[in-house]
Amino acid sequence: FALARALLVWLPPDELLGIITLAVAAFSAILAVLYALQADDWRQLLGLSSAENAAIATLLLGAALIFRSAGLADLSMLAWLVGLLHLAGHSLSKGALLLGADGAYRARGSYRLQQSGLLRASLWTYGVGWCSPA
Repeated sequence: FALARALLVWLPPDELLGIITLAVAAFSAILAVLYALQADDWRQLLGLSSAENAAIATLLLGAALIFRSAGLADLSMLAWLVGLLHLAGHSLSKGALLLGADGAYRARGSYRLQQSGLLRASLWTYGVGWCSPA
């Protein structure tokens, strides 16, 4: 939020700054996904998912900067609103996923990612997790 406040309110509109923000955010999102593919721990995987989703919100901030520099204030506001809503939804579902990871730790004694049949034992938990966007 502080980054958005600085870029959208305090600094003058600049398209180059929006493009740089967009490029850095896209690189960060791709890097977080690549690291997440190698994760072997629930906590690490969920943390990298948060980093990737923060990068997506920063992508939208870059789009808002580009729209603002082009004089499209409505689209700029919409892009930033979508980024904030994305972060809010991610936070809610991530809380549920972290509670689920803690439940898996209590059932198995390890945060390690492996097939153990826990979802078959509690299928309703899988349904709730599947219905919420991560």
